Amino acid sequence: MKYGFTLAVLEGPRTIPTLWDVTRDFMDARPELLPEANLLDFVTDASFEYNMCHFWSNFELGDLRWFRSVQYQVRAWLFVPVKTTVVVVGT
Repeated sequence: MKYGFTLAVLEGPRTIPTLWDVTRDFMDARPELLPEANLLDFVTDASFEYNMCHFWSNFELGDLRWFRSVQYQVRAWLFVPVKTTVVVVGT
């Protein structure tokens, strides 16, 4: 997967109270979509909790094959923190 972004910033926890729970549920339900080479270490702390980091960009570069893939299509939304988790577990 190829994806470029401008900044990695922190999200406000009150804006995404269930995002990480839903992301973990998805990873548990569809482990075949989680590649061995992923960016989970970049957005999680030592206890595997979401560290609130998200990728921010007004200009994105990505391999269109990945944006068209099952990994992206089954969980892609435009909300930035959600897109960040999609990129992280779909790399």
